[in-house]
Amino acid sequence: MINYVLNKSLIMNHIDLLSKELKEYFRWNAARINFLANFLIALFTVKTVNLVQIATAFSGKAQIDSNYQRLQRFFKSFNIDESSHAQALVNFLRASKMDTHFG
Repeated sequence: MINYVLNKSLIMNHIDLLSKELKEYFRWNAARINFLANFLIALFTVKTVNLVQIATAFSGKAQIDSNYQRLQRFFKSFNIDESSHAQALVNFLRASKMDTHFG
């Protein structure tokens, strides 16, 4: 399994920036917003939807297994209204300055 080791402060900066942007589009608590930002950055890093691989790219001090379980709990227990959240994500991607921050 690949271990994604990148500059931790750079990753945390990306997560913070993305979290601030996502707060504008989702009415979730801060922990869930931070999780989503962390998930998206990890997803962009590994370029796969395999949760095991995504778990390896999560930032923070948690073990890979803990990150994997966190991902499983999120997708198992969180009811996502696909149409409204998909539209919010598309709007976010169009309106954001992701190229400046993440490009």
